[in-house]
Amino acid sequence: MSPPEGADGSESNTVAEPLRAASTNPGTAPNATRDACIASAAALLDEVGPGQLSLRAVARRAGVSAMAPYRYFESKEALLAEIARQGFVELGEAVRKGCPEGVHLLDVEQFRTMAEFYVAFAERRPALYRLMFSGVIPDRRAHEALWRDGLWSFEVVIAGIEVLQKDGHFRKGSALELALHGWSVMHGFVSLALDGLLPGKGGMVERFGPHIDLLIDGLRA
Repeated sequence: MSPPEGADGSESNTVAEPLRAASTNPGTAPNATRDACIASAAALLDEVGPGQLSLRAVARRAGVSAMAPYRYFESKEALLAEIARQGFVELGEAVRKGCPEGVHLLDVEQFRTMAEFYVAFAERRPALYRLMFSGVIPDRRAHEALWRDGLWSFEVVIAGIEVLQKDGHFRKGSALELALHGWSVMHGFVSLALDGLLPGKGGMVERFGPHIDLLIDGLRA
């Protein structure tokens, strides 16, 4: 099953928009400057990566004073943690679109679609995906919101496996361990693909097809 419009790298670009929307919203809300800094940092992340991103560059891009970002983020790491947090929210929402009627009604084909949406997210926003799962932010637990929303994005996979176990589609055992296995397969594939280490041609979602088949076969009861 193919990702919905926009989930396969089409013009919708639904992940970039929430991170950057504030920069086109002039508003007078107290957090307008904060949102503009996040939007500018997200754009710079795509262009130069986290290593070359600085709070001064973010301020220049946002059109605010050099000290403005420090009012909201004590460090570059804190700003990157917020961008990563938003990325996890977007990833969780994207994956949940694979089961539009709710995870409690999930079937095997929708589980496949959820996996495809995960890969599509990474293909569409590679710099953001790398940030979310890299060591750039060494202690995730030090950023409570990042840790919380990262777990939230993963909980739907555990819940989905529990449903498919209850329905007799997936093997018995720890849903957490099975979910970790599934995530390891998806993340490993994505990491190799983003680094250009996979043979063959075509989009990541298309090339992931045989691997999701093997993953699901291994999970079946």
